[in-house]
Amino acid sequence: MRTSSPDQSVSVALVDYGLGNLRSATRGLERAGAHVEITDDPDAFAAADGVVLPGVGAFREGMENAGPLREALTDHAAAGRPLFGICLGMQMLLTSSEEADHDGEGEVTGLDLIPGGNVRFDVGRKIPHMGWNNLNVSRDHPLVDGVDGEYAYFIHSYYAVPDDTAAVVTTSNYDVDFPAVVANEEGNVFGTQFHPEKSGETGLRILRNFVDYCADRKWRARLCLRQSRDEHRRSLHCLPRDSNGGQTRCTDPRVTYSSYQDSRDGTPGRRF
Repeated sequence: MRTSSPDQSVSVALVDYGLGNLRSATRGLERAGAHVEITDDPDAFAAADGVVLPGVGAFREGMENAGPLREALTDHAAAGRPLFGICLGMQMLLTSSEEADHDGEGEVTGLDLIPGGNVRFDVGRKIPHMGWNNLNVSRDHPLVDGVDGEYAYFIHSYYAVPDDTAAVVTTSNYDVDFPAVVANEEGNVFGTQFHPEKSGETGLRILRNFVDYCADRKWRARLCLRQSRDEHRRSLHCLPRDSNGGQTRCTDPRVTYSSYQDSRDGTPGRRF
């Protein structure tokens, strides 16, 4: 994976919806090399190389507060761009949570970017689960490069249960194995149940992995755009000639421009 460099800084939009550890998350991301903007502006999401959805608190309150931003967040994910949920932010990436039902508040729908739900730890264990637990990587993903077996800091009462077990990237254990990191099939939407910004060198490694992932996606997008422009220029030189020596209309559906056709007297003709 490419790493970010001074000539290719990575911009991260840190979503401000009233329930995030914004200060500590900002410090962690900046230490990892990102330029951070705390924002609730959907236009800022579109302009950023990556979006981070932090969160501390209840699922219902999180989804209600983030409701006006739902479309912008799902559009960002659908475009294949990086979206990183932290703690409550990770749980909000899923479809639903038992938390609202447990509190007698009825069903609440999450962002549904990773199909599945969030369930409460069984009674009999001290809740919330709070403290340091090790990470067991079960699926390759750039976010967890170099952290297998390392420890991270957790504080939560609910944990994710994705519909597809392939969405589980890393597990930890609190009498039961539970997902510590999840990701969608495409890999651009992911989250950590723990707080990387509070997890020492392990957390910093994960934040750096995130920044590097954003830099890599940014570099690849620019490369694809450059290749597309080069192909466009080459196709301009490959248009077939008609019997009068003029260029004919291009029928390749991949080419979106119009060509010119010379008139019989050699003067430029009309645009098709």
